[in-house]
Amino acid sequence: MGGSRKAAAHAALAWLAVAVQAPAMASSFQVNPVQLSLPADRSATSLLLKNSDAEPLSIRVQVYRWSQTDGKDVYTPTSDVIVSPPIFNVSPASTQLVRIGLRNRIEGASYRVILEEIPHVVAGRINVALRLNLPFYILRAGPTKADIHWSLWQEPNGDTIVEGVNAGSLHAQVTEIALTGPDGSQKTLSKQMGVILATSARRWNLGKQPAIRPYTPLLLTMRTSIGPLQAHVTAEKR
Repeated sequence: MGGSRKAAAHAALAWLAVAVQAPAMASSFQVNPVQLSLPADRSATSLLLKNSDAEPLSIRVQVYRWSQTDGKDVYTPTSDVIVSPPIFNVSPASTQLVRIGLRNRIEGASYRVILEEIPHVVAGRINVALRLNLPFYILRAGPTKADIHWSLWQEPNGDTIVEGVNAGSLHAQVTEIALTGPDGSQKTLSKQMGVILATSARRWNLGKQPAIRPYTPLLLTMRTSIGPLQAHVTAEKR
């Protein structure tokens, strides 16, 4: 298989389908790719949206600057990114190419590209507006890597918090967090997907867990987009 065909085959596997089945109305669309990134030597990228529904779709595209404050994701309106077209209609079994470029390039910045269905008014039928939220990363020139430091503590209300602080220049997506206790027992704490942006921090609230004495040595194991990670931490007292 040639390089272009192989790339196309891999891209086909990356399609993300969004579908909602309702008693009165169903909608479905797919996008490819599901994660957007812009290398330092490029000023624009694109995605392809396919309407796999039997009805026409109207889609609105909005972009927000994505940052993290106090361990939480923050979306801020921005004019850094240009989307063409920002609003469009897609006939059944048809596709629409959406181009995404930069008005203002900020190295290492992150954004969220949100595609939202504009529901049609249909008498006697329920309209469900679908919404798809894609990450968009502006990559820095030269070598980049994530450099994550982990900590764990319990709040006074009993909630257990795990925080990853990324001192590196590349984001990392975390899909699972597990804990190995002093006795060697392992417990999965979270399978909630989250991204730690470059030079940022993200927290996972794991809810009520068995009490952990401050200064207890623990081993955290994470599944991430940069491979499995392990971190020896000491339960903090806060």
